[in-house]
Amino acid sequence: MKLAALISGGKDSIYALKRVSEDHDVNYLICVKAEADSKFLHSENLDLVKLQSEALGIPLVWREGSGEGMAPLEDAIETVSDKVDGIVSGAIASNYQRERVETICDRFDLESLVPLWGMDEHELMENLIRESFDIVVVKVAAQGLGDEWLGRKIDGKALKDLKDLETQYSIHVAGEGGEFETVVVDCPIFSRKINIKKVDKKWEANTGTGYMSIISAGLVDK
Repeated sequence: MKLAALISGGKDSIYALKRVSEDHDVNYLICVKAEADSKFLHSENLDLVKLQSEALGIPLVWREGSGEGMAPLEDAIETVSDKVDGIVSGAIASNYQRERVETICDRFDLESLVPLWGMDEHELMENLIRESFDIVVVKVAAQGLGDEWLGRKIDGKALKDLKDLETQYSIHVAGEGGEFETVVVDCPIFSRKINIKKVDKKWEANTGTGYMSIISAGLVDK
């Protein structure tokens, strides 16, 4: 099938893209930038998606929206609806995300592919490490995740620490509950990798949340 993949720059959407690309042609990437945080649309560090598009060699359909409004996403999908057979998304367990994508896909008679759906979170994280995904934590919002996690790479030691926090605080190891967010700076399907040059870290002690804004980044040879 010919597909378009919804990506936010994070581990789940990029891994979903990699999995479907093993059997299908991904001809477009779709990214919708929200004006503010929402349960569905992302708003921060999305400019890295443009670098990921270059590294993947796949054209990007970019839209901007606000809140939970689905109009920009629907518009983006409509743009490619006559060129693809389906839409890929990286949901693991969020019915909120999966059902909204399915609704739009039904409208344009497209198949909704959710290759990570129902995957065990431990298996997912172990796969990412084993398959040489270079993943950086850019946001934390859960008990036990302090500012030392901002900019930390997800490797074997980080996964062990996440599993310990799961036991202690019942966090979701893959961050599906919003515990943390990530960006992928390299993976096997990137022709070049992203070099993060300058960041700005912010920590709010009263809420126990932190965010790393990527100010400058570029592509470099592997």
